[in-house]
Amino acid sequence: MFIFLIAAVVLCVFQNAVAVIISKFVGIHPLLALMTGSTPMTGGHGTSAAIAPTVESLGIKGAGAVAIASATYGLLAGSILGGPIADSLIKKHNLLPKNEAADKTQKEENYEKDIDENLKKKLQPILDGEKFSRAFFQILIAMGIGSYLSLFIDWMMPEMHFPVYIGPMIVAAIIRNISDNTNLIDSPTKEISILEDVALNLFLAMALMSMKLWELIDLAGPMIILLLAQTVLIYIYLNLVTFKAMGSDYDAAVIVSGHCGFGLGATPNGISNMKSVCEKYKYSKIAFFVVPIVGALFIDFVNVSIITVFIGFFK
Repeated sequence: MFIFLIAAVVLCVFQNAVAVIISKFVGIHPLLALMTGSTPMTGGHGTSAAIAPTVESLGIKGAGAVAIASATYGLLAGSILGGPIADSLIKKHNLLPKNEAADKTQKEENYEKDIDENLKKKLQPILDGEKFSRAFFQILIAMGIGSYLSLFIDWMMPEMHFPVYIGPMIVAAIIRNISDNTNLIDSPTKEISILEDVALNLFLAMALMSMKLWELIDLAGPMIILLLAQTVLIYIYLNLVTFKAMGSDYDAAVIVSGHCGFGLGATPNGISNMKSVCEKYKYSKIAFFVVPIVGALFIDFVNVSIITVFIGFFK
């Protein structure tokens, strides 16, 4: 996990460095170019919404629109590229041994049984009202307590500009760990997942609706160049750094798909990429342990610190 965290951190530095370097050739301010770097790529919409106002307060107009537009592009690109990159690595390096064919045969033999089980599950109520309410209030509690934690973090480190969701995310992680390891709390994961999807869709809708698209007209050319450069960067980085650093095996290939997801968009994208790869081949315990922890928790702290250093240097 520590090795993957280092790889993710180095990618953040490269993303910002590439943005700043290219800004000199396309004729835009380095701070505006940073809004196509690790802020929207590794950080996603949440970090973009938290950092962009700081950049705009420094006199950089259009920073918010550029960051949100770049984060939206990252979501799409990360979802599209993650699976194919991992698939090409698996085939190129022949990462699945021959005995994996037996597993596929076993899956085919159990296909009808799985269908019957899925039908039984579909006949059950889709949502349980009590569990849904419990999930809703657990999220509210995490947000409420976490908001005060975020204020405390900002008070302790005012120069870092941490996203407001850092506190709630920490509290939610604590609640989930208590639920998994004790009988004090029961967190209904299915209902929480549904609320997560609803909240994410609402957030993306509001973020896109609030975009000032007219501010992007003059920046269309530079933005295309910068975003294409970010795409090329992560493709090269995943193949030459992440894959090799994580051991150049099947688990590493699955981790690559996850890193592509949150390195260009968001952690849920990375999880989806890994699920699609594992459904085609086999499950990877290491990947599903490492990527969510690094992508959903640790990288946000480090990424914001890196962004703050770049902003302080170029303001």
